[in-house]
Amino acid sequence: MNSTVQHPAQEYVVNQAQLSFCRSCQKLIVWQVSNRTGKRYPTDAKEQMNPPAPVRFVTSRTWFHDCVPAPSPQLPLLPPQPVILAVYSPSGPSKAAKMRAMKSFLDQASEPQLRLALTAIFNRQTRTEQAHDVTSEHNSIGFTGSDAEILSNIHKAATKYKGLRGKQVDLIRRKMKKYSRQLVAALEGKEWSI
Repeated sequence: MNSTVQHPAQEYVVNQAQLSFCRSCQKLIVWQVSNRTGKRYPTDAKEQMNPPAPVRFVTSRTWFHDCVPAPSPQLPLLPPQPVILAVYSPSGPSKAAKMRAMKSFLDQASEPQLRLALTAIFNRQTRTEQAHDVTSEHNSIGFTGSDAEILSNIHKAATKYKGLRGKQVDLIRRKMKKYSRQLVAALEGKEWSI
């Protein structure tokens, strides 16, 4: 019977020149070279404190680095500003008056109101158009062909990160004016509220 006894790998002291930081989790690691394959692999390095002596770092060939990436920083939202809600108030019952009022509303709308307007137009797209970020049906509802990809992506990102960021607000403010007729129709049809 051939039995193999596993002996723990020996710890050894590492020079500071051999230390590096993991790109994902920023822990100290030492790169080892496999005797079998010749490939490099990371192992953890640990601090060893000896009170009278300086700090030493030790590692072992079997202390495989188990990387737990640090959480990625979320993109910053717009700086906090007092939210002043714009008011949609058409001057008359005509379509032209309602469209002028909607464009004026979009000029003054806050970020949450612009996000609601974007969502109202996105929801008017067909399910296929929403899934593929395109305009495939010529039904005069939803995004135009040139805006479908960018505005769908911004809508999905705004939903995921719960807000519009930086230049997205200016872009949405500018682009939504094109959809003022649909926004008025959605408002009258109770598809969204301001």
